[in-house]
Amino acid sequence: CSSMSFDGVDDSVEFDKVPFKSVQELTVSVWARPSVGTAGSLISAIKTEYNHEYRTTVFYDSFGKWSPGAKVSFIVSNVNNAFGQAKIEPTPDNWSNYTLVFDGKQVGNVGRLKGYFDGIPQELKFTGTIPAETAELDVLTLGGRALGYFNGRIDEVRIWTRALSQLEILTKMNGPLD
Repeated sequence: CSSMSFDGVDDSVEFDKVPFKSVQELTVSVWARPSVGTAGSLISAIKTEYNHEYRTTVFYDSFGKWSPGAKVSFIVSNVNNAFGQAKIEPTPDNWSNYTLVFDGKQVGNVGRLKGYFDGIPQELKFTGTIPAETAELDVLTLGGRALGYFNGRIDEVRIWTRALSQLEILTKMNGPLD
């Protein structure tokens, strides 16, 4: 299977059946090769209700415009707009792995949301309170819609309805699809 290319303008792939709904544990892993000067969602699960979007998203922003100094945001929002941001500096036009791990059974933001870049845990700066479970999500989108369209390539999207450990992330990141 080859990777998918996105132009950063209006390309996205949308799935109307999310492989999870409201969950207390979730791991989302995606390989991406961002182009120079891009800002957009790598992967998003979204529910729109009463003109508000609830989302679980891995968002890439090479400009740092969405939040100055942050390059990657790991978002799990319910009724609040809660997220953690990392100052990751990916090299444009190189493949990297981005992994969001959500564990609503834990206490506090640091326990509930973790972000990994190429299997290495990242220090996240949090805004809001990460909820104990995701919203009832309806649509899964690759490459865009929530927060903008991604410019680059996306490959090997993997989703688990449990919180993976760092060792599991490293093993699965470089292992065969299972």
